[in-house]
Amino acid sequence: MSQAPEATQVNIASLYVGDLKPDVNETILWSVFSPYGQVLSIKVCRDSQTRISLGYAYVNFRTAQEAEKAMESINFASIEGKSCRVMWSMRDPNRRKLGIGNVIIKNIDTLLDSKSLYVAFLTYGPILSCKIAIDEYGLGKGYGFIQFYNEMDAENACTKTNGVVFMKKKLIVTKFIPKSAR
Repeated sequence: MSQAPEATQVNIASLYVGDLKPDVNETILWSVFSPYGQVLSIKVCRDSQTRISLGYAYVNFRTAQEAEKAMESINFASIEGKSCRVMWSMRDPNRRKLGIGNVIIKNIDTLLDSKSLYVAFLTYGPILSCKIAIDEYGLGKGYGFIQFYNEMDAENACTKTNGVVFMKKKLIVTKFIPKSAR
């Protein structure tokens, strides 16, 4: 069970839903999320000029327990034929920009999916986001990113998994350094 981070870091009943196809709208998301609790609102984020979906949305539940149940059930599930990411909505722009808790994993088997990577690293602490980079054919590019809720868990994951052989490949696991800091 994924534990909600402290209320000061997130709106504890708000979920971010990413990696959505452009044609996924509020009605589709309502049908996917409403079985898990009382959905208060859904907002698909769109380009201000074209009104085309940016590929992500926010879903707000009445309680954190309902949101957590939805996140655990829907994260990495297929919505309209594409695997989505569901995580707690992080409203702190500094946390996102600074890359707090971010790890990059290189030399990943190209057949590994985001859900399998998530499960493999969950033992090191609560994960905000996990994503493997994929090409236009849906195949892995050999690297991925995990954002842990806290820096210590990220450091622990790097220490314990860097150099470990996983799916016959020796992983390279390091703290992610934003382009602005390189």
